[in-house]
Amino acid sequence: MRVSKRWFYLLGVILLLSVSGVLWLGNQEENLAEEEIQPQISNTERDGILAKDLALTSSLFIQQLAKQLEEWSKLDFSGQTLTQQFEKEIREHPHFHSFGLIKNNHVLVKTDDFPADPFKLIDLNGKSNRTFIYSNPYSRNGKPLMLIACQDDRQQWFVGEVDLAFIRDFIGDMASVADANGHFFIGGEQPDVQVKKKPQQKLHNEERVPEVGWTIVVQSKEDDSNESQAHYREGEVLVKFTSADAADSWLADHRHFKVLRRFQSYCVLKHPERSTAELIQELQQDPSIVNVDPNYIYTKQEATAGNVPNDEFFGPYQWNLSQIKAEAGWDITVGEENVVIAVLDTGVDTRHQDLADKLVEGFNVLDESSDFQDNHGHGTHVAGIAAAVTNNLTGIAGVSWNNTIMPVKVLDQNGAGGLFEVINGIIWATDHGAKVINMSLGDDEHSDLLYDAVRYAYEHDVVLVAAAGNDNVDVPMYPAAYPEVLAVSAVDHLQEKAAFSNYGDYIDVTAPGEHIPSTFINNQYVFMSGTSMAAPHVAGLAGLIRSFNPDLSNREVMDLIRQTADDLGPIGHDPYFGYGRINVYQALDHLSKEKSIEELDAAEKEAPQTFPQQEEQEPPEPVPFVIKWINRLLERIRF
Repeated sequence: MRVSKRWFYLLGVILLLSVSGVLWLGNQEENLAEEEIQPQISNTERDGILAKDLALTSSLFIQQLAKQLEEWSKLDFSGQTLTQQFEKEIREHPHFHSFGLIKNNHVLVKTDDFPADPFKLIDLNGKSNRTFIYSNPYSRNGKPLMLIACQDDRQQWFVGEVDLAFIRDFIGDMASVADANGHFFIGGEQPDVQVKKKPQQKLHNEERVPEVGWTIVVQSKEDDSNESQAHYREGEVLVKFTSADAADSWLADHRHFKVLRRFQSYCVLKHPERSTAELIQELQQDPSIVNVDPNYIYTKQEATAGNVPNDEFFGPYQWNLSQIKAEAGWDITVGEENVVIAVLDTGVDTRHQDLADKLVEGFNVLDESSDFQDNHGHGTHVAGIAAAVTNNLTGIAGVSWNNTIMPVKVLDQNGAGGLFEVINGIIWATDHGAKVINMSLGDDEHSDLLYDAVRYAYEHDVVLVAAAGNDNVDVPMYPAAYPEVLAVSAVDHLQEKAAFSNYGDYIDVTAPGEHIPSTFINNQYVFMSGTSMAAPHVAGLAGLIRSFNPDLSNREVMDLIRQTADDLGPIGHDPYFGYGRINVYQALDHLSKEKSIEELDAAEKEAPQTFPQQEEQEPPEPVPFVIKWINRLLERIRF
């Protein structure tokens, strides 16, 4: 995140995606040598990624409802039984609003809320070879609705009235959606269903929803504001005291400071008359204080034949798992329940059918409670990629089938959290048994206090994984850039660098991160893009490795992941793909053959150290440090 003005786009309601580079055109060495990464990508390209995610999610939503309707059409019910069944489904399935059974233009059976004259909404007499017929969207009693019809062998039409509130709310103000006739019925500036005439000129950033003929259009609006947005909370500082007792004593003597948050020796402090810079200058000279930082804001940022799961979305949608050779790897292990993957994020949907059985005790750092329910969606999506319930005929497959998930809520309903929350989330997860920690979040400012927490987890044998960031810039993102953390960039389905993915010498490995299907709040599934989606692929692999051989140290696990990756781009480590795209099979196969990590020639593939070890750092002089910090801040502001 920068102090200077940025464009932020929410991918699939979830991901703050600020992309500022050109699409990487190929993974060949000659392309990497000849093509130059530009500082920005066009709005058209950036918005195209978002439009694709929204279209894929809409298509998935429609397909699942149509499939359910088709299943009902195969059942042989009497009229009374069918009515009762329809009413039961309405109670249990929130997206169906009403049902009707139609034959020869007569409604034979219907629920009470079925449209009085459905033939004005849908044409069941036209010649069509399609399995399903869809009406255009319409509004009734304030609800956005549409009809889906499926014909059975007796020439009867099973017609379901679908509530489109999920699509409307999911897309929100990110895009406009036109029906098959070109009328916009969902738009960013119109929260309710509207009908607008589609402009005649061809629009860019369009994606079609083929089942229903919708067109999703994303058009960026430039921010005319000249105000720079700080990437920390002004007037607040995060302080680490020498001990909890020292904190008690200091706070008792400094009652003019307001304590906003506290965890052990960490405190978020605010003063009514001092700025963040003034507080840093004053407090870093206090002998009771070890460190003081601004309270930074962190934001959510072909396989061989093998063990193929039966999850319904695995075959048609989860190209990402085939790309990393997950199927072949699952023949070796599908994970163990006692290896816990902590997800530091917006929480996890505790009632999701593909996650509920995988959750262990978690924590909400924001309010210091055990309520880690996700009311945003980003954390639920990340958790599903790493370790959704798998081989259950439902939804998606996770990278790990059996590893459990520890939700640690450090980001709020807007997908943002402070330095205090992230630090304490790392410490809490470590103290409560996490073997792997995934952090699909970050900021481009180093913090000594954050690094302390990372070192704490690393020294307690935790494998830490973090997203590299979504700005397409060669700027380290923290915590990803710390050497104790596996930094993950993103590739697309062609194994090319994702347009948004950050790059730099600190990148360890890459993983799929564009148009990734996964779990979402309210028992849904959506597609999203970002290095936030790439990182949990690596966390899931770390969980599988620690399940197969729990005796490996965290450093050995990290080395194994790096050294068994499929090299992309220039030979060896490069700033775009690190050591390459992770390979689940190669990593687990190496262990199954009882080979040592050293046999992978770790000396040649030692991770680049982009950040010095803590013991090598000299503490900065108080006044020069503040001057340097303020100068860096001013340099980043663009007017």
